[in-house]
Parts: sequence; C-alpha cells; structure tokens
Amino acid sequence: MADDRAVISAELEGTAAVVSGAKKISNALTQAEKDAKATEKAAAKTGDAAGGIRGLGAEVDALRSKISPQSLLGGVIGGFVASGISQVMGMVSAAADKAQSYGETTSRTARRAGLDLGSLRATIKGNEVATLQGADAQNDFIAALQRTTYNGKGAQQSLRSVGYAATASGRDLSELVPVVASIQSGLQVKGDVGDELQRLGDLAQRLKTIGGPQALQDGIAALRPALEQVNVATAGARANVEAFFAVLSQSRKPGAAQAVVTGAVGLIKGRAIDVERTLKRNVIGDNGEVEKPLEVLEDLQKHLRARYKGNKAAQRRAAIAEFGPELGTAIYSTDFSKVKEEGLRSFGGSVIQLDRNGDIQDAQRVAPSTAQEETEAYRLSREGRRQARQVRADQVERSVGDTALAVRDATPSVLGEPAAPPTLRSGTGQALTLRIEDQAALAKSIGQETAAALRAEPPRIQVTPDPNQFKGN
Repeated sequence: MADDRAVISAELEGTAAVVSGAKKISNALTQAEKDAKATEKAAAKTGDAAGGIRGLGAEVDALRSKISPQSLLGGVIGGFVASGISQVMGMVSAAADKAQSYGETTSRTARRAGLDLGSLRATIKGNEVATLQGADAQNDFIAALQRTTYNGKGAQQSLRSVGYAATASGRDLSELVPVVASIQSGLQVKGDVGDELQRLGDLAQRLKTIGGPQALQDGIAALRPALEQVNVATAGARANVEAFFAVLSQSRKPGAAQAVVTGAVGLIKGRAIDVERTLKRNVIGDNGEVEKPLEVLEDLQKHLRARYKGNKAAQRRAAIAEFGPELGTAIYSTDFSKVKEEGLRSFGGSVIQLDRNGDIQDAQRVAPSTAQEETEAYRLSREGRRQARQVRADQVERSVGDTALAVRDATPSVLGEPAAPPTLRSGTGQALTLRIEDQAALAKSIGQETAAALRAEPPRIQVTPDPNQFKGN
C-alpha cells in the first residue's frame, strides 16, 4: 500500500502551537483518493475472486486505520474532539454489520406493514435530517404502531410530525407510540396525526393544563378504550372531544379528567335507553358507537337546569345522585360553550372544510406546527448541531456500509456458486452494478465514498494550551 495519507481539512482552535501542529498534519497527509487508487491497484493485482476479496479487505482496513482521527493527527496534537466523524471512520469493519441489520429490520417492517421498502427507507432518511430522530428509532416506531393499530401506512405518514413532537418535547419516539395509537384507533385519524398533536399542544398551552402538552397527550393515550366507542370521524367532533378533555383537565388531575370522559362514554352506552328517552333522540349509532357525546352531555345539563329551574343546589345534588360524583359534578359545572369555543380555536392556522350542517368535516393545517418551529430552534443550539452532525455521520456510515456489505454478499457460496452481482450506490446516489471480478472498481468506490465523507464532515480539533507557554505581560 502506498505511504500517502489522507488529507483532511481541520478547523483548529487554540494557541500558536496548534498552528504549528496543523502544518505537520498537512505535510504528513495527501488526498484520500490516492489511498483509494492504491487500494484499486492492490485489488487488481489479486488473481482469484476469493483472494481478491480478502486482499481488498486488508487494503480497506489499512485505509481505515490511516484515516482514523488518531492516525490523521499522527500523535502531534492531543486533547482533541472529532465530532461526528469518529463513527464514520470505524465503519468498514462495523458498518457492514450495521447496514445488514438496518436492511433486515426495515425490510421486515415493510413486509409486516405492507409498505414499499424503498419509500420507507427514503422517508426515514429524510426525517433523520429534518427531525434529528435516528433511523432505528423511526423504524421501531412504525413496527410498534403496526403491531398496535395495524396502520403502518398511517405510521409512515406521521413520522415527520411525530418526530418533530418528540424532538421538541425531549421525548423518545417510543413514548409517543400509545399517543399516536389512540389518535389513530380512538380518534379515527388514518393518515398524518400531526394536526391532532398540534391541537392538543395548543389546548394545553391556552388552558394551562396540569402537566402541560405531555400530560394531555398521555391522557388521550389512556382514553383509547373509551374513544374507540365514540364516533368522532369528523375533524370538528375530534376537536370537541379533545377540548372537553382539556377543559376538564384545567381544574382536575389527569386521572380525574380521564375518569370523567371514560364515565361519560360508559354512561351513554350503559344507559342508552334511559338517555334516549330523556333527550327524545338517538344517542347510539347503528354501529353501537356513541354519537356526538359532547352534545349528549350538554343536553343532559340543560335537562337538569330545566327540571330544577334556578335552584343550582338542587341541580348539583341531582347530577351527583344520577351520574356519580365525578361525572355528575362535571355535567353540572362544565361550560360547554367554552368547550366548543376552544375546539373551534384549535383550528387556527388551518384550512377547514364544512359539511351541509356547517360542522367542520375536515381541516388541513398550512402553518408550521409549534413542534416544527421548536425543533428548528433546537437545531441551532450547540447540542442540536452536534446531533445533526451525528445524523449525517450515521447516514454516511450506512452508505459506506452498504458498499462494504456488497463485497461480503458477492463472496462465492460454500457450494462454489457465485452470488448475484451487487448493486452499489455512489456518493451521489447513482446506482452502480459491479461484477465480482471487477475488484478494482469496487475498491475505488469504497475509497471515493470515504474521501467524500471526510470532506463533508472534517473533524473539529480542540487543543489544550500549553500551561508553560509565554502569555505576555
């Protein structure tokens, strides 16, 4: 192998001694492509296919050792931090295993959820950069939702919105699986759940919900069994249920508010005949679901007020006696006009579609979500920039790992039958089909991928100043 070393542009911080050290590094290193060419020549000299692969592996390992942070710096400068790039440089031996694991898990998820594999991987990759959520975490999120709601397509469509919500709140994607599952199966949102997450966040902020947006989200998650018994197929119906729960949560602990909503649904379903006789209309649909639960509760309140006129004490006692302490006091005291107003306000920044009755049938948010804005703000922080570098490094590692994995896949089988020609992708994403005998091209591809990674993410070097250095008067 040639003695040339890879040149890497470094941003140096420190004293004048650092500049001197940087010159030593620059003089000791040359461009990474030269290492790639040396690897290419070594592979071309190897005669048999299996030996070529072994030779290539040795050359690549040597290249990897030369372009590791420690070797690049040649021991001249110590006390440095190479952000993001360190994992990329350890890729050749480990990246192939990681690429294999990622390929197998995403393939399994796509098959189970009925998703297009290429589309799934493209979605995950795009969301890595946008939301700073890792590829494995995103894949696990979709797999978990598929097992829970059998709506893998909706999970994929929600990846970006949920990723923003997780990053903005500091939560793991896995923590939002029950929330999204309840929105999907309970609130009957089949596609992107981003609008519902935004409304819950807005409600919690305006109404100063105890525990904030996260508490309201977790409450919706806990209400999934009750929500699955309610017909909330329209955006307006969903907003009213969310607003009702948020209003209840203003003055109640999360568990108490959940008990009220659960009790309300149970009351309407369990005593449907009595409720329908009292209100003189149907409250249960033909599919057994509760129809317009908020209007049912409001009508029960009106019935109590009409029965006991202006005697509020009698109204309260009758509500508690009829519906129990928690639900009874909620029916008696809830300002349902405020609930409807808050439900309507939650559509701010959205284009709404009305049905024939003037109810909100559908809505599409056009303004950026609060979670997206908060994520963008986080990206500008020191921690966010570091995380973004790590995401890019992980993507490069997978790309180069795919190339290295192709070498492994191209190895002849035990029975002596050659494997199918590998399909590789260059640094620009262009597909490149290589034959097993074309070891030189394969070596060159690996070298170019590595060189591109170095240029894209040069290490940032920090040096501890020499305490003995003269600092002047």
